[in-house]
Amino acid sequence: MLGDLDEDPPEKGPLAFGTWLRVEKFVAIKVKQRGDEVTAEAVLIQMAPPKMLKLKTASFNLTRSNFLARADAFFSSLYRDVKIPTSTGDGKKGDQLAVAVARCNSDSDCAVGEICDGASSRCIPYAPEADAFYEKWWFWTIVGGGLAVAGGTGVLVWYLMQPEEGAIEFSF
Repeated sequence: MLGDLDEDPPEKGPLAFGTWLRVEKFVAIKVKQRGDEVTAEAVLIQMAPPKMLKLKTASFNLTRSNFLARADAFFSSLYRDVKIPTSTGDGKKGDQLAVAVARCNSDSDCAVGEICDGASSRCIPYAPEADAFYEKWWFWTIVGGGLAVAGGTGVLVWYLMQPEEGAIEFSF
């Protein structure tokens, strides 16, 4: 399908797909993976008038620390002028990556795992609050097991403390 999209104007099949989606623009992506290397080819299509807006190709290494930043910049570059980071991610000082989107208006402008902070209009890491220990399954398993052991021990002690049947017990 991507072969039909890189023509200007695009073929009727992809345009019919965009019409069916009821969108003004859409992105089609073709990805090939060979080992740790991924090659992505993406095209941004405008529906009315039918026109190919951008065609981008990039290669990524899945094992590099900057893989997600490069992928985010690649997809953002279809809509904005964003330089795709070329850092090798070897951890050297000064090896910092440029953020693909400096400001945000909604969570969809941010990368995966980030949310848009309305006050500063910046993407910040999303860290949901952890559940309290008493909301975990293992806590209630321990409590239930402890109650079962305590109840079983109490019944056993009560049973062993009973006088033998037929025995006469005198108390003064």
